[in-house]
Amino acid sequence: MTDIYTSRNVYWLTVDGENGQRMGTVDGTLSGSATTVPDYFLTTLHDEENSHYWQTIPDGEGQDHYFWGDKLSAPASESYSLTLNNISTTAGTATVRVRLKGRTDIESANPDHHTIIYLNNNKIDDQQWDGQIIYDHEVSISHSYLSEGTNIVKVEAVGDTGATVDQVFVNWIEIDYYHTYMAENDELLFSAPEAGAFQFEINGFSSNDVEVFNITDPDNVVRITNTTVAANGGTYTMKFDDTAASEARYLAMTPSRLKSPAVIKKDQPSSWKSASNGADYIIITHENFYGSVSTLAEHRSDSGLRVVRVKVGDIYDEFNYGIFNPQAIQDFLSYAYNNWVTPAPTYVLLVGDAYQDYKDNLKTGTVNYVPTQIIETDILGETPSDNWFVLVSGDDILPDMYIGRLSAQSKSQVGDIVDKIIYYEKRPPDKSWNKNVLLVTDDDSASFEELSDNLAGLLPEDYTANNVSVGDYTSEGNPTNDILEYIDNGSLLVNYTGHGAVERWGLWGENNDQSFFKRSDISSLKSTNKLAVVTVANCLNGFFPGSKTQISIAEEFQRVQDRGAVAVWAPTALSYTSGHSIVMKALYKAVFQDGNYGLGATTTAAKIAAYSQNSFWSELIETYVLFGDPATELGVSSGSDVELSVISPNGGEAVTSGSTYTIQWEAPSDMVKFTLRYSVNNGRAWKKIAKKVKGTRYDWKVAVVKKSMKKCLIQVIGFDESGKKRDKDISDATFIIEAAQ
Repeated sequence: MTDIYTSRNVYWLTVDGENGQRMGTVDGTLSGSATTVPDYFLTTLHDEENSHYWQTIPDGEGQDHYFWGDKLSAPASESYSLTLNNISTTAGTATVRVRLKGRTDIESANPDHHTIIYLNNNKIDDQQWDGQIIYDHEVSISHSYLSEGTNIVKVEAVGDTGATVDQVFVNWIEIDYYHTYMAENDELLFSAPEAGAFQFEINGFSSNDVEVFNITDPDNVVRITNTTVAANGGTYTMKFDDTAASEARYLAMTPSRLKSPAVIKKDQPSSWKSASNGADYIIITHENFYGSVSTLAEHRSDSGLRVVRVKVGDIYDEFNYGIFNPQAIQDFLSYAYNNWVTPAPTYVLLVGDAYQDYKDNLKTGTVNYVPTQIIETDILGETPSDNWFVLVSGDDILPDMYIGRLSAQSKSQVGDIVDKIIYYEKRPPDKSWNKNVLLVTDDDSASFEELSDNLAGLLPEDYTANNVSVGDYTSEGNPTNDILEYIDNGSLLVNYTGHGAVERWGLWGENNDQSFFKRSDISSLKSTNKLAVVTVANCLNGFFPGSKTQISIAEEFQRVQDRGAVAVWAPTALSYTSGHSIVMKALYKAVFQDGNYGLGATTTAAKIAAYSQNSFWSELIETYVLFGDPATELGVSSGSDVELSVISPNGGEAVTSGSTYTIQWEAPSDMVKFTLRYSVNNGRAWKKIAKKVKGTRYDWKVAVVKKSMKKCLIQVIGFDESGKKRDKDISDATFIIEAAQ
C-alpha cells in the first residue's frame, strides 16, 4: 500500500463460491540454450523517514507534507545513513537523488538556496536554486564511491546566497546501483539486466528449499517451476532459465521469508449497499462505541426517526474492500442518499475522534476512530473537513445532509456526551436561564466588538445579553471567572468572537501574554446540566484531529461530564472576522427570526448564507464543524411559563427501596390525568410507574433494588380531558433509592 491513508492492505478469502484466481507457472528447467549468466542488476534503494510535518505548505494539494527531520537553517548540515549490500564491484556508474523542499522564499535573493550533497565524504553535487519548490539533486557517480554496508549522505545548506533566511527540508534519498545476484536474509528481489533469455543464478541461500516468482504483474504472479538448487560451499545456489521482458521483476525466497497476515478474522457481513435500506438518521460509529451510542439511537427512534447504526469497519468492507479510507464514508453516504428508500437521510452523526496523521507517521499512538477528510485551505494548508462527507448531490460545497460529530476517544466519553444530549432534550433549559446569552469579545479589534453588538441586536427584547468584553478589564479584573460564572448560572447560547488557537481564546494582560480562557478552565465549571450551545467566531477552536494529547476547546466543552456544552459549532481552520460575522449573524437570524431550532438546520442555514453572499467564504463552509448531534434542537423558550412542576422527589432525597413514597406535583386545573415514570440512570432510560393518575399526588411503591441507585429522577406527564399531552416535568436534580438493609 502506498497511499496517504494506510499501509495495511486487506485480502478476502471466500468459500462455497467459484474458484478464485490461481497462480500460473512457467518452466524454469536449465535448457543449455540460455548461455548468458548475468552478474548484476540495477536496483534502487529509496530511504525516507516521515518524522516532521509541515501543514501550511503553499499550494500544498497533492504534495508530500512529511519530511526527514526538521528544516535545515543555513548554514547547517545533516547526515543520513543508508545501507547497501552486495554491491557490484565491476559496474560502472550509480545515481544519487536527494529530494529537497524549499521552506523559505526571499524575494531579495535569487537564487536563495545553496545546497551541497556529499556521499561518504565525497562532494558529488553543488547547486543553487530558488523558492519554496521541490528540488531534486540528481547526479551520476562512480560505483567506487559506494561502500558495502553503511553509506553516509550529507546535505549541507551553505547559507551564502545573501538571503536573510535560507531553510530547506530533506524529503527522501535514493540511490540507483548495481546489485549482485546474492540473496539477503534468504530473499532477493531482482530483475534482468535487459530483455532476453538468461540463466539466472542466485547465491547465498541457507536452505535448498527455494522458490522463485515472476512478479512483474502483481495481479498475475507466476511461479517458476523446475528450478535447480545446489550446495555451494556453506550456502545454496538456485538456478533457472527464463526469457525476460525488459521490465521483468522476480522474487526468490526460502519459506522462512513468507509473510504472515497481521490479523485473520471472520467477517460479519453487513448489507448497507442495498437499496432496500432506509433511514432518516445515520450513526457512523467506530466498533468500540457501537454499544455506547445505542441509547441515543433508541432516543432518536422514540422520537419517530428511522435510525441506523453503522460500524465504520463495515463501510470500509462494503465500499473499499475493507481498506481504511475516508472516501469510503462519503461513498456510503452518497449511496444511501441517492439509492435508499425515500425520503433520503437527513442526519449524519459521526461517533469517535479523528487523527489528521492518518498513518501515524509521527508515532504518537493516536487512534483514528472515525476519520475526517483533509482538504487544502489557503492559509492553514491541510485542514480537516467533516462537511466533505455530505457533499453527495451536485458539485457544490454545500452540505446535502446535516452532519455532526461526537469527538470521543473512549466509551466513557461517548456515554457522557450522549447523556448530556438526552438530558438537554428531555429537560430543556428552564425559564430561569433559557433567555440568557453570553457574548465574549476579544479586545484588539473593533470588528470583534461590532460582531458581538450585532448578535445582541438580533436577540428578542426579553432576552438578556451578558457581555464579557476583555477590553473592559484591568489587571485587577478577571474575565475568566466571569465567563465561568455566566456559564454556570445558565446561558442558552455562548458566543466567542476574537483571536484564538486550538486550546484557548485570546490574550490579555499588561503584556498581552495571558490567555483569558483556556481549555483547562472548562473543567472548573461547577453547575451540572446547565448546558449551553457554544458558537465560536475565531480560528482553530474546532481543530479536533490533532494527536491524542492535543484537545481543542470545542472537544473539551463537548466531553466534560454533566457540564459545559450540549453542542459546539467551531472552525477547524484560520479565517477572518468578516466571514465569521456572516455565518454567526445568519445563525442567530435562523433561530430568532426564522424559528429554526435544529442545530443541523441552523448551522447549515448559516453556511448557505455565507456562500450566497460570496463564494470566497467557501473555506468557512468546509471547515466549520458541529460538535454535537445535528438533530438536537436549541432549547429556546416557548414564550410561556412551565405549567407542570414536580414537587417531590425533586432532588437530594433518599428514598428506601420497597417502601411507599408519595410523589407530588403541581398542575393547572385543565390537566386531569398524568403518567408517572422513573429513571435510575439520570434520564437515559425510563420505566413506567402508573398511567391515568388523577389528582396531584401518588403513593409509589418504590422499586426494589439490590444496590443503592444515586441517579434517580421522576417524570410527570400531564394530559387534558381529551387525552392531549399538555406538558411534562422532571425532578430538578437526582435523588437516591437506597437498597433495603
